[in-house]
Amino acid sequence: MAGGDKPSIVFKAESISYTFPNGRTGLHELQLAETSGKLIGIMGGSGSGKSTLLSVLNGSLKPTRGRSPLTGSMFMPSAIASAVSSVTSVRMTC
Repeated sequence: MAGGDKPSIVFKAESISYTFPNGRTGLHELQLAETSGKLIGIMGGSGSGKSTLLSVLNGSLKPTRGRSPLTGSMFMPSAIASAVSSVTSVRMTC
């Protein structure tokens, strides 16, 4: 790394699936990879899995299948834990 450059953190979800306790599918084999420092938007209709995805990425929910290396059982350095905890959602109405 050049002087002053921050390391990139890769947010990654590999074949993530999540099934709610009632058996309803929340996420189905989702693939996602993005590096830190970028602003991304997650858009979709009501009930499409946006909040479920964010809950899996920030560690609030454990995926039924697949893995999210940042929130799985892997060691999570404090810098990464801080970045993941800042994943949030904003509700917009038009």
